[in-house]
Amino acid sequence: MARVHLRKRTELEMNEDLNANAAKRSTDPNNSKSSYEEIYANKAVLDTPVTRSHKGTMTSGLNAAETTSYRLAAVCLGLMCVLLLAAVTVLCFTFITETDQLQISYTNLTIEYEELQTSIDNLITKRDQLQASYNDLTKEHHVLLKGLSHLGSGGVKYPTVK
Repeated sequence: MARVHLRKRTELEMNEDLNANAAKRSTDPNNSKSSYEEIYANKAVLDTPVTRSHKGTMTSGLNAAETTSYRLAAVCLGLMCVLLLAAVTVLCFTFITETDQLQISYTNLTIEYEELQTSIDNLITKRDQLQASYNDLTKEHHVLLKGLSHLGSGGVKYPTVK
């Protein structure tokens, strides 16, 4: 494809051309037709397919293949942004759901821990009671054995516990 190269012109140059044309027209009243043609000749320069990229400078337009490739790239980037947004949304939803499940699990484990701690405390209390009861029974047993040993000296022998 043939590319059309346009001369880059600044706004200052165009304004100078317009001012020069206006000066010619004002100095030569008989040449009104040529100044009219010059104004429209300058208009033709302004109507060429030119895009402004910065204040004061102008760049030539792009050919169809470049425009299509830029549009395709822009569409692809747009779709990638939409997909990224969807992925972030799904990940946030998943994170929030898992956080809620972990909080529920933590609460349940805390309740179970407190129940187990209460059960342990109850078992410790029962163990202490049983130990005290065992100690009392052991003392009572020794007392009874001593009493039997005093009674047994009269001819009847009972087994003794050491």
